[in-house]
Amino acid sequence: MQLATPNHLMGNNVWATSFAGTENRTAGDLGSGPERRADYELSSPSAMCNIPQHLMEPILLDVARERGAKFLFNTELMTMSQDANGVHSICRDRLTGEEFEVVSDYAIGCDGDNSVVVKSIGIETEGQMGWVRRSTFGLRPT
Repeated sequence: MQLATPNHLMGNNVWATSFAGTENRTAGDLGSGPERRADYELSSPSAMCNIPQHLMEPILLDVARERGAKFLFNTELMTMSQDANGVHSICRDRLTGEEFEVVSDYAIGCDGDNSVVVKSIGIETEGQMGWVRRSTFGLRPT
């Protein structure tokens, strides 16, 4: 990827409250250190790289729009169901509080394990929740 950072330039991951906010933790990761580099190199024929979310999302958005996808921002999914006519999503505009229905041919859920999508389609999950958040701040999982 042209905008991705190659592995040899990736040094640390920084967890912070925002881009200019308080830094909570910094750690070498993603195979950039000598103790992990071999693991990454042996796992893939491709070189490791990373692209930050704020650069990747516009690329995905542009490609999806080119293929006919439509997007709503500042919108929260409240409930979702499916019938023979499509997927019915009740959404709430986070700016106005107005609720409205969106009917689509399908839905793509990228909202995590503890999500409206997962609950709506009845997928059972197992495992520890919040592991990354707790481990990021040096806490043990509960």
